Amino acid sequence: MADKTTIRTDKDATLSSAPPDMATRPLTLRDEVDRLFDAFFPAAFARTAFGLGAWPRLAGDIAPRMNVAESAERYDVSVELPGMDLADVSVGVQGDMLTISGEKKVERADAALHLSERVEGAFARSLRLPDDVDCDAIRADFAKGVLTVTLPRRPADKAARKIEVTTH
Repeated sequence: MADKTTIRTDKDATLSSAPPDMATRPLTLRDEVDRLFDAFFPAAFARTAFGLGAWPRLAGDIAPRMNVAESAERYDVSVELPGMDLADVSVGVQGDMLTISGEKKVERADAALHLSERVEGAFARSLRLPDDVDCDAIRADFAKGVLTVTLPRRPADKAARKIEVTTH
C-alpha cells in the first residue's frame, strides 16, 4: 500500500536575490573532499596526470568543466563553454603547457534583477602536456558550446637495441 505524502506550499513566498541560507555559492562535495585531502596529505594524493591538481580554483563557477580522455592515438580535452562565442575563447600552447582561456559575458537588462545565478568573468585553465603529445598537430573545434582540443600522440619510440662495442 502506498503512503500518502503531503506537499506544503507557501503562497506568501517572496523572491530573494540570494540562494536560501547563503549569500555565496557553497563548495561542491567533491571540492570540499579534495580540499580536506590536500590539507592533510598534500603530496600523497597529488593528481599528476595533466597537472590536474595544479589548477587554481576560481571564485564561483567561472572555471569551465573539463574532461580529459586518452586513447592509443590521442588525448581529447573537452571543455563546456555554454553561452560563449568562439571570439571569446583562446587556445594556445607554450612549451609543454596547453592553456584555454576566455571571458564569459552576461548581457544586462534594464529591468530590476530579482535573482542572479549566472556567472561571468575571465577564466584560464592550463594543462601540462604529456611527453608523447605532438604539439605541432594539435587542433581545436568549437561546436554547440563545447570546445574539443585534440592532442595527437607521437608514435612510441622504437624498442631499445644493443649496440656492439668494438676495440681498435
